[in-house]
Amino acid sequence: MAQAYPTAVQSDTGDRALRMVVPVGRSGWAIAAGYLGLVSWIIIPLAPFSILCAELGRREIAKNPKKHGMGRVVTGFVGGAIGMCFIIGYLLWWVGEVS
Repeated sequence: MAQAYPTAVQSDTGDRALRMVVPVGRSGWAIAAGYLGLVSWIIIPLAPFSILCAELGRREIAKNPKKHGMGRVVTGFVGGAIGMCFIIGYLLWWVGEVS
């Protein structure tokens, strides 16, 4: 006689833990925005791309409620905004030096 084994029950807690480690169910744009937001502090010209990816990720998450990654979108916006402040500051300094 075959013995029945219990099936694995996935809880919401397990899904949350998996989503924290692996980008499962996240918007690709949100993932890109998060990494670009972090890197744009070092490679400043990536800041506008970080903001662009963050906006595209925000729109994708708004359209599909099953998608996650709003934290990465916020990271993209904040990192991109800080990078843009550096770009604008440099341009203002450069204009002052040229004049």
